[in-house]
Amino acid sequence: MQSLTVRSSRGDYSIDWGSPEALKDLPLGPIITDTNVQSALSHWIPSGRPILAVRPGEQSKSVSVFEQCLEWLAQNAANGKTILTALGGGVVGDLEGFVAANS
Repeated sequence: MQSLTVRSSRGDYSIDWGSPEALKDLPLGPIITDTNVQSALSHWIPSGRPILAVRPGEQSKSVSVFEQCLEWLAQNAANGKTILTALGGGVVGDLEGFVAANS
């Protein structure tokens, strides 16, 4: 079991998961994450995956970040069959879900 401590304005919390090598076996598509998660997990993300890292926090739930995501997906030749990957929680999951539903 691996563990990562996340520092937050609301307090620290821990994320536990199985082997980080498991990420290499998943059919990951373009990855949307935040800069905190990217720096913590970058060495476990398979190379060659397009990654967009947004600022952590609620400010990333904005029209400008949504537009940035759509432009980034277009640059990476994403289409309706592309598997988008949210690597992170809360804001990243909300953002990726909204992007996926509208792209």
